[in-house]
Order: sequence, then C-alpha cells, then structure tokens
Amino acid sequence: MGLKKLVVELTSLCNLSCEYCFKELGGSHLDIALLKRILQEARTLGASKITFTGGEASLYPQLDEAFRAAESLGYRYALVTNGWHFPRILPLLDSTRRALNHIFFSLDSATETLHDRVRGTGSFQRIMNATDLCQTYGLPFSFLVVLNQKNSGEMEQLALLAAQRGGAGIRFGHLLPTSELQDLQLSLSAEERRAAEAEARRLNSTVDIEVSFSAAASNNVPGACCEAFAGQTVSIDCHGRISLCCQLADYRGAINNKDIVADLNTTDFAHGYVEFLGRALGQRTRRDKALAMGVALAEHPCDFCISTMEKTTWRKGLLSKNIKAHV
Repeated sequence: MGLKKLVVELTSLCNLSCEYCFKELGGSHLDIALLKRILQEARTLGASKITFTGGEASLYPQLDEAFRAAESLGYRYALVTNGWHFPRILPLLDSTRRALNHIFFSLDSATETLHDRVRGTGSFQRIMNATDLCQTYGLPFSFLVVLNQKNSGEMEQLALLAAQRGGAGIRFGHLLPTSELQDLQLSLSAEERRAAEAEARRLNSTVDIEVSFSAAASNNVPGACCEAFAGQTVSIDCHGRISLCCQLADYRGAINNKDIVADLNTTDFAHGYVEFLGRALGQRTRRDKALAMGVALAEHPCDFCISTMEKTTWRKGLLSKNIKAHV
C-alpha cells in the first residue's frame, strides 16, 4: 500500500481547554528545521498529503514556513483548527491555496449554547464567521464532531448546519475518554455507538454533503482497519517523534509512551518508518487475535488501541477479563 500521508502535530499549545480533549496541552512546538527535514524525507518515500494539527495549529509560530515548505515540496495539506484565530491565518491559507486540500473545524454542537459550554463563550460564532470567510474566499471546509452523551442526539442538525454553511462534509468520531468519570458520564454505549454510526450512514444518503465516520467506528473485520495499520499514514508529535497514531500521542493523563515508535531528532524518517511498520503490524496482529477470541473491545479499533497502549488504565482490567474469558 505504501506511505501516503503525514499527520503532524505542530504544537501542544491551545487557546482553549475543552473538557474532553484527549491531548495533554502544553507549550511545545515542533522544531521548524526538523519539520522541513521530515517533509523532505517522507516525500521521497511517497507521502503526498499532510494534516496539520495541534494543540491549536494556528498558534504555531512558524506556520507560514510550515505551509510554504509543504507547498514547495508538492504536498497537499489540510488543517484542523478550532477557528478562533481564523481571520489572522486566512491570508496565509489564501496565498498557499494551491497546496491547500481542506480545512476542518472542530464543532461540538449545532447550538451556540452547548458548543460554547464546551469551548468557551464566543467560540461558536467564531466558527460561523470562519465558514463565512471560507465561502467568500472559496476555501473547502468540513466539520469534525466528537460524539458523546451531550450531542449524539444532534447528528442531523449538525449535518444540516454543515450543508447550510457551505461545507463539503462532516465527520463524526467517538469520544476518547481521559478519565474513568468522564468515560462513565460521556461515552456512548456499544449500542448507542452502532446507532450513531447507522445514523451517519443514513444522513450520508439524504444530506447533500459527505457524512462520514472516523476509524473509531465499530468494526469486527480483522486486518488493516485504519490508515495507520495499513502503513499509509504516519503521525509525528510536536516533539519530533513518530507515534503509532495521532490519537495516542500526548494522550492526556497517560503514564507511558508505548505508542512512540522512533525519535526523528536522532534518526532519519526512512528508518523510523520501518520501525513504524513493524509496530503497526504488531498492533494489528494483536487486535486480530482479540477479535478471534471474541473480545468486545477489539470491535472498537481506537478504544482497543488506547486501552492496550495503557492510555486508559481503568479499562485495563476489563480488557484482561475479556481476554481471559475467551482463552
């Protein structure tokens, strides 16, 4: 299949502090010289797309250099943002539109009240203003929505809002909890997850935009259930390290870094990629075995990885119990 995309965490800095964000926020920035080297080396191995994330990517001090480096090497890039600083970075997005593939705005509700309750007063309107600017400048955008007990009943309203604002689509994903209490209060049950995934499929056939679900969707098929497992997407954290997945890197409250594959400060990307492929194969095999034993958690790929990588230590007992029950 081969390498296709990089997911690059430019910074751990963010201007917001959302209650269920799975990222451990801080003040680290990816070294720009290292980033340029990574982009060059990955390009020779076939990478042609980049998704820039954070923290909040718009707060990266060398954002201009990052975008222009991607453009000069022939990459197509996407940006994940909370939209707060969108007017400031708009000229940069416009001037690199030849390389710009997509903009993803993180949204929590179709209503201003609930969204702002999660992200802070004024954040909903800033996203709406940003979508107006995208429309004016002809920049493609979509919404990213983390589903939980507070907003899972809004899927249709959210999809309609994306369509009304001129978005190309909306992508839903399941909550990745960072504490046992949060898990109990906000996570959807297995049945609720399947219902939400079915609703996304229904909306995709009825709303005039693309409605999709992330790799977190229920999946009982063994093999490469995500781009990382397929070796197609490599994630780099803001410290310059390769992680098995962008959703594992800098996981809030985690006590270990089992997801870290290689440090690109001390090795080149080609060697790091080889290590990544080995780690991805090992985790894929681990999940396949769990599926064969009937371990329920294995049917939820992202939850399986955060559990087996010990990002959610309170779930470890449940995973072990399930495995023992099927041995």
